[in-house]
Amino acid sequence: MTERIPVPRYTDQIGTTLEGDKKAALTYDDYRDTGFPFGCFRHDQDNELFLSYQFPHARRLNAPLGDFHLHTIPLSTPVLGVSDHLYFVYSYVWVGIGQELPAIAGWNTGTKTVTISAAGQHIHTYFDIFDNIAAPVPDTYSSFLFIKLKREGTNVLDTFNVDKTTPGTAAANLALMGLDCHMLVDRLGSFYEYSD
Repeated sequence: MTERIPVPRYTDQIGTTLEGDKKAALTYDDYRDTGFPFGCFRHDQDNELFLSYQFPHARRLNAPLGDFHLHTIPLSTPVLGVSDHLYFVYSYVWVGIGQELPAIAGWNTGTKTVTISAAGQHIHTYFDIFDNIAAPVPDTYSSFLFIKLKREGTNVLDTFNVDKTTPGTAAANLALMGLDCHMLVDRLGSFYEYSD
């Protein structure tokens, strides 16, 4: 029998990230004068990411995920000190062992508009893309969540189009620190390798 922890708790799960190629790839620039490179979303092209998350056996089975979110640093200030917006398009699917990974028509899809504050330049900024993600049925240990995420920098709904003034590509105005999702854990792991 699996040993449960007294009160379920949330924790981060970090996935594997692949980028689109050519114009869909992030632009890598050093952050200010630090020499530390970040992958950056650009306002003059559409940048696409492909993410996969394999969940540990400590995850509470049948519980939805809390949210999927980005940690970023805006590298420029919105025009005239007003807020601007980022526009994202996403699709995702969560599959357990023994379940079919469907064609894209079977994935969940949506859009997300995110506000960039006038005071946000160089500030660690967190925002969720989607949340309350229902677990697959039936749920299994070692399930996978796959996500396609695109910032449509060329879309008229993406108004955060101010160039950065620090070194590098001027249009690369949003640094990506990382991406993760929150999940509920209620056990140390499964009793057997693949089951309870």
